[in-house]
Amino acid sequence: MQKEEAIQIVGSEQFSAYTGYSTRLGYGGNFVDQCQRQPDGSVKSAVLAMDAIDFRGKDNSVTSQMSPENLLRDLNKSVAAFSPVDAESLHDFPVVATGNWGCGAFGGL
Repeated sequence: MQKEEAIQIVGSEQFSAYTGYSTRLGYGGNFVDQCQRQPDGSVKSAVLAMDAIDFRGKDNSVTSQMSPENLLRDLNKSVAAFSPVDAESLHDFPVVATGNWGCGAFGGL
């Protein structure tokens, strides 16, 4: 992704349960998605994705991570991810729930 880009996937459906996290992530069996459905049968859900800066093999000090350039990049990426695409999207998805942030996979703190 570019510095100012994020991905929004509308109508995503979960089919598998999971166990663990990170390197211990595993299949946890079938999952029946109980989310509301759209008139066409698709799940009424949206997933937002934005990438982190990869600090592996780089200066991952707090000073580097909190530099104005990196903070601006992350703020712009957040605006791209969390801005509704239209009024219907804002109505259908008025709240955001986040997953597990800060796992350190890219060398960040």
